[in-house]
Amino acid sequence: MDDEIFSEQLIKEVQEELHKIMDDIMLSNKDRLDKLLSKANTQEFIETWSELVEDAFFKFGNISGKDALQYKGHGQVKIEQREIPYSGEYDPSRGQMKVKSKDKEISRIGMQIRRLTTLKDGCRKMAKYKGGNEAWEKVIKKELVNNATNFIIDSNEKKMREKEAVDIMKDSSKSHLHSNITLTKLIADYVAMHRKLENEKLRKMRHGENKNTGVGNPIKYV
Repeated sequence: MDDEIFSEQLIKEVQEELHKIMDDIMLSNKDRLDKLLSKANTQEFIETWSELVEDAFFKFGNISGKDALQYKGHGQVKIEQREIPYSGEYDPSRGQMKVKSKDKEISRIGMQIRRLTTLKDGCRKMAKYKGGNEAWEKVIKKELVNNATNFIIDSNEKKMREKEAVDIMKDSSKSHLHSNITLTKLIADYVAMHRKLENEKLRKMRHGENKNTGVGNPIKYV
Protein backbone atom coordinates (compact mmCIF):
# COMPACT_ATOMS: atom_id res chain seq x y z
CA MET A 1 0.00 0.00 0.00
CA ASP A 2 1.08 3.54 -0.66
CA ASP A 3 2.30 5.14 2.58
CA GLU A 4 1.11 8.53 1.36
CA ILE A 5 -2.45 7.25 0.85
CA PHE A 6 -2.55 5.74 4.34
CA SER A 7 -0.53 8.42 6.12
CA GLU A 8 -0.84 8.84 9.88
CA GLN A 9 -2.44 12.25 9.36
CA LEU A 10 -5.12 10.85 7.05
CA ILE A 11 -5.84 7.95 9.40
CA LYS A 12 -6.19 10.41 12.27
CA GLU A 13 -8.61 12.59 10.29
CA VAL A 14 -10.73 9.58 9.30
CA GLN A 15 -10.85 8.35 12.90
CA GLU A 16 -11.87 11.77 14.16
CA GLU A 17 -14.70 11.95 11.60
CA LEU A 18 -15.95 8.46 12.54
CA HIS A 19 -15.75 9.20 16.29
CA LYS A 20 -17.70 12.45 15.83
CA ILE A 21 -20.49 10.57 14.05
CA MET A 22 -20.50 7.98 16.84
CA ASP A 23 -20.62 10.69 19.53
CA ASP A 24 -23.53 12.44 17.81
CA ILE A 25 -25.53 9.21 17.50
CA MET A 26 -24.84 8.20 21.10
CA LEU A 27 -25.80 11.65 22.41
CA SER A 28 -29.03 11.66 20.43
CA ASN A 29 -29.90 8.33 22.07
CA LYS A 30 -28.65 9.23 25.55
CA ASP A 31 -32.08 9.18 27.20
CA ARG A 32 -32.79 5.76 25.71
CA LEU A 33 -29.48 4.34 26.98
CA ASP A 34 -29.79 5.99 30.41
CA LYS A 35 -33.27 4.50 30.83
CA LEU A 36 -31.95 1.00 30.17
CA LEU A 37 -29.12 1.50 32.64
CA SER A 38 -31.46 2.83 35.32
CA LYS A 39 -33.45 -0.41 34.98
CA ALA A 40 -30.19 -2.44 35.10
CA ASN A 41 -31.15 -3.91 31.75
CA THR A 42 -27.61 -4.56 30.59
CA GLN A 43 -28.66 -7.10 27.96
CA GLU A 44 -30.78 -4.62 25.99
CA PHE A 45 -28.29 -1.83 26.69
CA ILE A 46 -25.45 -3.72 25.01
CA GLU A 47 -27.69 -4.73 22.10
CA THR A 48 -28.83 -1.12 21.62
CA TRP A 49 -25.28 0.19 21.89
CA SER A 50 -24.17 -2.33 19.27
CA GLU A 51 -26.94 -1.23 16.90
CA LEU A 52 -25.97 2.43 17.32
CA VAL A 53 -22.33 1.65 16.53
CA GLU A 54 -23.47 -0.13 13.36
CA ASP A 55 -25.59 2.91 12.41
CA ALA A 56 -22.54 5.15 12.89
CA PHE A 57 -20.47 3.02 10.50
CA PHE A 58 -23.29 3.03 7.93
CA LYS A 59 -23.52 6.81 8.10
CA PHE A 60 -19.74 7.15 7.92
CA GLY A 61 -19.56 4.88 4.89
CA ASN A 62 -22.63 6.44 3.31
CA ILE A 63 -24.32 3.02 3.22
CA SER A 64 -28.10 2.76 3.36
CA GLY A 65 -31.13 0.80 2.18
CA LYS A 66 -30.51 -2.66 0.72
CA ASP A 67 -26.75 -2.15 0.82
CA ALA A 68 -26.88 -1.79 4.60
CA LEU A 69 -29.02 -4.90 5.10
CA GLN A 70 -26.23 -7.27 4.07
CA TYR A 71 -24.05 -5.90 6.87
CA LYS A 72 -26.61 -5.17 9.59
CA GLY A 73 -26.75 -7.50 12.54
CA HIS A 74 -23.19 -8.82 12.21
CA GLY A 75 -22.35 -7.20 15.55
CA GLN A 76 -24.90 -9.20 17.51
CA VAL A 77 -24.22 -9.52 21.23
CA LYS A 78 -24.80 -12.80 23.02
CA ILE A 79 -24.50 -12.73 26.80
CA GLU A 80 -24.23 -16.08 28.54
CA GLN A 81 -25.26 -16.60 32.13
CA ARG A 82 -22.80 -18.58 34.19
CA GLU A 83 -22.89 -19.56 37.82
CA ILE A 84 -19.70 -18.69 39.66
CA PRO A 85 -19.35 -21.05 42.61
CA TYR A 86 -17.36 -18.71 44.84
CA SER A 87 -17.53 -14.95 44.41
CA GLY A 88 -15.06 -12.50 45.89
CA GLU A 89 -15.80 -10.34 48.92
CA TYR A 90 -16.61 -6.70 48.11
CA ASP A 91 -15.09 -3.88 50.18
CA PRO A 92 -17.55 -0.91 49.94
CA SER A 93 -15.15 1.48 51.70
CA ARG A 94 -12.59 1.06 48.90
CA GLY A 95 -15.03 0.38 46.08
CA GLN A 96 -13.26 -2.82 45.04
CA MET A 97 -12.96 -6.53 45.75
CA LYS A 98 -10.92 -7.69 48.70
CA VAL A 99 -7.84 -9.63 47.64
CA LYS A 100 -6.55 -12.44 49.81
CA SER A 101 -2.82 -12.48 50.54
CA LYS A 102 -2.40 -15.78 48.67
CA ASP A 103 -4.24 -14.34 45.65
CA LYS A 104 -1.84 -11.38 45.68
CA GLU A 105 1.11 -13.75 45.67
CA ILE A 106 -0.35 -15.77 42.79
CA SER A 107 -0.89 -12.54 40.85
CA ARG A 108 2.62 -11.29 41.64
CA ILE A 109 4.31 -14.49 40.52
CA GLY A 110 2.17 -14.52 37.37
CA MET A 111 3.37 -11.02 36.52
CA GLN A 112 6.97 -12.02 37.22
CA ILE A 113 6.59 -14.92 34.79
CA ARG A 114 5.42 -12.50 32.09
CA ARG A 115 8.37 -10.20 32.77
CA LEU A 116 10.83 -13.08 32.64
CA THR A 117 9.29 -14.29 29.37
CA THR A 118 9.62 -10.82 27.84
CA LEU A 119 13.23 -10.61 29.04
CA LYS A 120 14.01 -14.04 27.61
CA ASP A 121 12.51 -13.08 24.26
CA GLY A 122 14.49 -9.81 24.22
CA CYS A 123 17.76 -11.56 25.05
CA ARG A 124 17.11 -14.11 22.30
CA LYS A 125 16.59 -11.31 19.79
CA MET A 126 19.72 -9.44 20.93
CA ALA A 127 21.80 -12.65 20.77
CA LYS A 128 20.94 -12.90 17.05
CA TYR A 129 21.28 -9.18 16.36
CA LYS A 130 24.19 -8.32 14.07
CA GLY A 131 23.76 -4.54 14.11
CA GLY A 132 22.48 -2.14 11.50
CA ASN A 133 19.19 -1.09 13.09
CA GLU A 134 19.89 1.28 15.96
CA ALA A 135 16.24 2.30 16.43
CA TRP A 136 15.16 -1.35 16.84
CA GLU A 137 18.07 -2.03 19.19
CA LYS A 138 17.12 0.97 21.34
CA VAL A 139 13.51 -0.24 21.67
CA ILE A 140 14.55 -3.79 22.67
CA LYS A 141 17.12 -2.56 25.21
CA LYS A 142 14.58 -0.17 26.74
CA GLU A 143 12.12 -3.05 27.05
CA LEU A 144 14.79 -5.20 28.71
CA VAL A 145 15.69 -2.48 31.22
CA ASN A 146 12.04 -1.72 32.07
CA ASN A 147 11.13 -5.37 32.66
CA ALA A 148 14.29 -6.11 34.64
CA THR A 149 13.71 -3.01 36.81
CA ASN A 150 10.06 -3.90 37.49
CA PHE A 151 11.05 -7.51 38.20
CA ILE A 152 13.55 -6.36 40.83
CA ILE A 153 11.09 -3.88 42.40
CA ASP A 154 8.38 -6.54 42.65
CA SER A 155 10.64 -9.35 43.85
CA ASN A 156 10.71 -10.98 47.27
CA GLU A 157 14.39 -11.46 48.03
CA LYS A 158 13.54 -13.32 51.24
CA LYS A 159 12.92 -16.28 48.92
CA MET A 160 16.26 -17.73 47.87
CA ARG A 161 15.33 -18.48 44.25
CA GLU A 162 14.02 -14.94 43.79
CA LYS A 163 17.22 -13.48 45.23
CA GLU A 164 19.18 -15.50 42.68
CA ALA A 165 16.92 -14.14 39.94
CA VAL A 166 17.52 -10.55 41.07
CA ASP A 167 21.29 -11.14 41.13
CA ILE A 168 21.07 -12.33 37.51
CA MET A 169 19.10 -9.19 36.57
CA LYS A 170 21.79 -6.98 38.09
CA ASP A 171 24.69 -8.81 36.42
CA SER A 172 25.38 -7.07 33.11
CA SER A 173 28.57 -9.04 32.38
CA LYS A 174 26.77 -12.07 30.94
CA SER A 175 26.07 -12.38 27.22
CA HIS A 176 22.53 -12.24 25.88
CA LEU A 177 22.79 -15.91 24.89
CA HIS A 178 23.84 -16.89 28.42
CA SER A 179 21.03 -14.77 29.88
CA ASN A 180 18.51 -16.40 27.56
CA ILE A 181 19.47 -19.88 28.78
CA THR A 182 19.42 -18.80 32.44
CA LEU A 183 16.05 -17.09 32.05
CA THR A 184 14.58 -20.26 30.54
CA LYS A 185 15.45 -22.11 33.75
CA LEU A 186 14.09 -19.29 35.90
CA ILE A 187 10.78 -19.28 34.05
CA ALA A 188 10.40 -23.02 34.69
CA ASP A 189 10.97 -22.41 38.43
CA TYR A 190 8.43 -19.58 38.56
CA VAL A 191 5.86 -21.60 36.63
CA ALA A 192 6.29 -24.41 39.17
CA MET A 193 5.77 -21.92 42.04
CA HIS A 194 2.67 -20.50 40.36
CA ARG A 195 1.16 -23.95 39.72
CA LYS A 196 1.79 -24.99 43.32
CA LEU A 197 -0.04 -21.96 44.72
CA GLU A 198 -2.91 -22.34 42.24
CA ASN A 199 -3.30 -26.02 43.12
CA GLU A 200 -3.32 -25.24 46.85
CA LYS A 201 -5.98 -22.60 46.31
CA LEU A 202 -8.18 -24.88 44.19
CA ARG A 203 -7.79 -27.75 46.68
CA LYS A 204 -8.99 -25.51 49.53
CA MET A 205 -11.92 -24.26 47.48
CA ARG A 206 -13.01 -27.81 46.62
CA HIS A 207 -13.01 -28.62 50.34
CA GLY A 208 -14.91 -25.43 51.20
CA GLU A 209 -12.05 -23.94 53.20
CA ASN A 210 -11.78 -20.68 51.27
CA LYS A 211 -15.07 -19.89 49.58
CA ASN A 212 -14.51 -16.17 49.03
CA THR A 213 -11.30 -16.19 47.05
CA GLY A 214 -12.82 -16.75 43.60
CA VAL A 215 -11.01 -18.26 40.64
CA GLY A 216 -9.09 -16.06 38.22
CA ASN A 217 -8.19 -16.73 34.62
CA PRO A 218 -5.41 -19.35 34.39
CA ILE A 219 -2.04 -18.05 33.24
CA LYS A 220 -0.76 -19.32 29.92
CA TYR A 221 2.47 -21.13 30.65
CA VAL A 222 5.32 -20.91 28.15
